[in-house]
Amino acid sequence: MRPFSAYIERAGLDVPPDNDQPVAFEPPELAELDLDDAGISTVIWTMGYGLDSAGSICGTSTSSATRAISGA
Repeated sequence: MRPFSAYIERAGLDVPPDNDQPVAFEPPELAELDLDDAGISTVIWTMGYGLDSAGSICGTSTSSATRAISGA
């Protein structure tokens, strides 16, 4: 049972049925990717999500991941 379904059942909530259909998607395996040819101009690297000082959700990273990308 999916976690939300278990919560709904335990809480006795009256909600419409889940009619989402699972999506079968297998991305192609790539040995390499030319970012320019693919039209990719920005890469956002994040290790997860957290809250910033204003309480907004933002991506979080580590200095080692930042160094790996920037070469610093």
